[in-house]
Amino acid sequence: MKPTYKKSPAKTTNSAARQNQKGGSFGRGLMGGLLGGALGGLLFGSMFGAGGTGMGILPILLLAGGAYFLFKRFSAGRRGQSTAGGFPGGGPSQQGFQREGQQTVTPDVFGGGKHTQDSFSDSSTPEIGGNLLEEGVYQIRQYDRDFDPKHFTEVASDVFFQVQAGWMRRDLDSYRHLLGEQLAGEYADHFEEMKAKGIINKLESIAIRGVDIVQAGSDGSEDFVTVKFTASLLDYNVDD
Repeated sequence: MKPTYKKSPAKTTNSAARQNQKGGSFGRGLMGGLLGGALGGLLFGSMFGAGGTGMGILPILLLAGGAYFLFKRFSAGRRGQSTAGGFPGGGPSQQGFQREGQQTVTPDVFGGGKHTQDSFSDSSTPEIGGNLLEEGVYQIRQYDRDFDPKHFTEVASDVFFQVQAGWMRRDLDSYRHLLGEQLAGEYADHFEEMKAKGIINKLESIAIRGVDIVQAGSDGSEDFVTVKFTASLLDYNVDD
């Protein structure tokens, strides 16, 4: 998944955030957990060298925590065969394929109700990653006609706030299910580091200014959606 970014608003700072150690632990956790060095440097490299001035206006990625959850949930209905006993009562799992003739029935994902799709061959698998947004949404709707971009961004916003709240509590268990194993491990390392230093990373006055789907697509078996958050917040450290 390669996120696309637009120019973000000018960075602002707040002197009230200049406390103790330099801020930005949350951002470094996001960068190291999932984004990788080159992308992380592009997004965050200029934001953590100014002492404790905080992030200011920051394009926050759903990829940072919530994206993994959304991607897995969004594509889960397209993998493998359904298995018995997946849910209480021994009924079939609601994830996976159920064949009905030449059509595939997949469960509702961020929409309403089940939907069917014609079977496809590898030779007709569309290319993903370089498409325009409108074309990407169209690709997804070929296989999930109930896909609703507006509802998807609402779910993405909810996931972001759950991750943010859990980060400040340093309570990984409360939102581990929203993260991949790699990102969860990075968060755990940062929590241990902060505890050893006797500091708590605070994120306050969060105001989301925009939630936009910037890229989307489907290869017929998996869908991807990249969401860009533009938000302002205070990011600083205090003594534990």
